[in-house]
Amino acid sequence: MACTAHLLLFSGAVLWWLDRSGAPADLWTLVVGALLPLAALALACQSTADARQYALHMVAATLMLPLLLLFWVGSLDDGAAGAPPAAAALDAQALFNGAAAVTDADMRGGTIALLRSGRFADGSELRLSRFSDVQAARNQVGMLVQAVPAEPFAEAGRRGWRLLGGGVGVTQLLIERHGADLLEVRASDRSQALARLVAQRVPPPPEDVAPPSVEAVERWPLLTGMAAVHALVFVALITWAGFHLTRVPALHGAAVATPDELRARLLSLARPIGPFDVTELELDGARALRVDASTGPGRTHHITLHIDARHGQVRVQETLSLHGDAPLDDDGTDPMRPDARQLWSLALQATLIQPSRLADVPLRLRSRQAELPPDYALALDGEGVLTALCTLVTRSGWHWQPRLLGRHFRNTAVHGARP
Repeated sequence: MACTAHLLLFSGAVLWWLDRSGAPADLWTLVVGALLPLAALALACQSTADARQYALHMVAATLMLPLLLLFWVGSLDDGAAGAPPAAAALDAQALFNGAAAVTDADMRGGTIALLRSGRFADGSELRLSRFSDVQAARNQVGMLVQAVPAEPFAEAGRRGWRLLGGGVGVTQLLIERHGADLLEVRASDRSQALARLVAQRVPPPPEDVAPPSVEAVERWPLLTGMAAVHALVFVALITWAGFHLTRVPALHGAAVATPDELRARLLSLARPIGPFDVTELELDGARALRVDASTGPGRTHHITLHIDARHGQVRVQETLSLHGDAPLDDDGTDPMRPDARQLWSLALQATLIQPSRLADVPLRLRSRQAELPPDYALALDGEGVLTALCTLVTRSGWHWQPRLLGRHFRNTAVHGARP
């Protein structure tokens, strides 16, 4: 239920932010935003007959689905996105009626949808630039008047900008913006420029009314905050999963051994009689056993077993470390440094043991002794040693409980201690 509640709250917060930021509420946005709560409800309705499999699915969904949702939110356009392309304000055909020559430029792929110029018999010229939207045309005007000396003009009911100089000599260059259309007029003087506009029946440009400003909601606070919350949930879930999903209950119907009997059975596996290296450890009066499942001097795998008589369980801690050993194929070597010759690392882990494997372990138990066939024990890897130890513990009527975190013990006895 905690995983389902987290997914519902997480998706609800993201949908609330999308609504507040003015993101387009189209069908696709609503469908994607609803996938997370629907997935949470679907997982909550799954069968819990296999409790471990159910918990694994819930943990995986809780970890990955919010990340996918955050990636999708980060890819959305801002809510204050530009308006759709404006309708043409000028008739591009009638505008050049009577022109001696008309030229079109191919502007595909840019913000200009049409670029057409025409030269008339009296020497005047018109050039029409049709932009994809009004804001693009407004930006172009602003760039021109900043790059070239210009002054505003208002005459005969018309208004625009008159560019001064800029390599045009005495030629008059007037600019008017009609919505998303930018019209330039070149003439020998202002009278000729205005006459050309009248002759082509160009209407006066409309009053430039800026669109209502939409204050964009910053996206980074949501993404940062939600990522931080999810990171905390991730740590909590890993800790929870390491405790609950790796737990193996005691074998049903098995006779419960006393703590001393269980300890004696574990120590009976120590060398020289047994197959494993077992060391007694102690911290603040608490005793534990450490089994060395290392595969070599440069690769250590220590399994620490603490008998918790109060809760009827054996707490298990695993420590894996590399001390300058050569990399192997399954080490996951950094692809950016494929030529590494030595590795150093330290890792804590909680191995997930399948209960079905325990029945296949050829372990014989006596009152204070456990026996494994020598050939079988010598062929075991680290996971195999864990499985054999788990079999001993659970068949002794105790729970097997791996822990990612816990107290660290120090050596206080010789290797191969005997009961």
